[in-house]
Amino acid sequence: MDSCVTRGRGKQSAALWLAASLLALLLAAVSGCGGSGGSKVLYAVGVGSPNVTLFDIAGGGVLDITANSVSTGSAPDVIAIDPMLRFAYVVDSAGGEGAGGVSQYVIARKTGILTVATFSSTNGTTPPSTPVPTGVNPISMTVDGTGNFVFVANQGSNSISGFTIDQIGGTLTEIKQLPPTTLNCMPDQITPCPLPTAGAPTSLATTGSMLFVAMTNAGVGSIAT
Repeated sequence: MDSCVTRGRGKQSAALWLAASLLALLLAAVSGCGGSGGSKVLYAVGVGSPNVTLFDIAGGGVLDITANSVSTGSAPDVIAIDPMLRFAYVVDSAGGEGAGGVSQYVIARKTGILTVATFSSTNGTTPPSTPVPTGVNPISMTVDGTGNFVFVANQGSNSISGFTIDQIGGTLTEIKQLPPTTLNCMPDQITPCPLPTAGAPTSLATTGSMLFVAMTNAGVGSIAT
């Protein structure tokens, strides 16, 4: 499967906007781009539909909806894939109220079909994963270039949630902050806690070992590293 990651909130191409409007969307998409061989697939999510909708991309960019949609959170807002095209992650904003979550999927290499990521256990069973919690109103997500980490910007709680990616099953484990932060965490709290930011994070980008965070604070924009 050839694919690249794009994200938009606003005017899209006519074919893509038609697909989006059917879902009453804010849009996030993973689209086929360049290369040869394999399928070209587009994934669309939006707060109006609790699904990831899959489209085949035909010649000239024509979209053909497939029967391979999968269920996700009630208000999905963002979708991203790891750089090796193994796993997909969908952020559920929870409608901007309360904690959100990230659903975890495995991508079928030849078809692009998504299945819920599973955990490996000592007794040989593989129970399905459930969404991992984030802060309030998660609005942006990025996967680092190594495919080892996922970061989520929580606009409603001024924080960043970080997760490690299991390299076999694709499941996420939240990164613990050391020492513990004070944002909604007690000093003796043993569960992970999001990292606080100086303002409301709106967008994320990674390069090498750096994470860049675009924020707004009292109407003024800034970028933190």
